[in-house]
Amino acid sequence: MTTRRTAKTNGYKLQKDVANLVRERFSLEERDVVSTPSSVQGEDILLTKKARNLFPFSVECKYRENMSIYSYWEQTTTNCGNNTPLLILKAKRKPILACIEIEVLLNLLGNT
Repeated sequence: MTTRRTAKTNGYKLQKDVANLVRERFSLEERDVVSTPSSVQGEDILLTKKARNLFPFSVECKYRENMSIYSYWEQTTTNCGNNTPLLILKAKRKPILACIEIEVLLNLLGNT
């Protein structure tokens, strides 16, 4: 059984990993993409305007073994403001997944 402390540590590690992936992918500086402490309400990854232009998402990260995706999605959309909601999911020994609305995905793919 996972303790509450371990769960928080895993969640924060996931946030930091996602922030690092975004920074690396778009050649951004550390101050452009910041993982927030778990005690802070709102987005899990804070983006500067420069970063938001390259990565236009409001990120919510969840590291859980058992997931209630739609309740997490509700939290993600509540916290996103005017930004595009993006739910990041991770479980032990599983890949990191990204959850967005299908219309957003189709718009991103455009005419490719």
